[in-house]
Amino acid sequence: TLSFNDRFAASDSIVAATIADPATNAVTHTREIAITVGTSGTPFYVDVSPTTKLSDIADAINAANQNVVATVVNTGQSPNPYALIL
Repeated sequence: TLSFNDRFAASDSIVAATIADPATNAVTHTREIAITVGTSGTPFYVDVSPTTKLSDIADAINAANQNVVATVVNTGQSPNPYALIL
């Protein structure tokens, strides 16, 4: 599973923790992920639960239309090649 901080900020691109199989659940607890664009922006929130897949997180971020693009990428890094890139 992935571990997310409750809040994180990015000015360019970030890579979230990696996961072995993108078809498995990505988080272990129900929570909000807060994403702040820039250094003084207001965060927007994405709700996740233990049944949320990595692609679901990317889809929710993209659907928020907040000038953030999320993509699931196979980095080729063993043993956890799949990452959420913002």
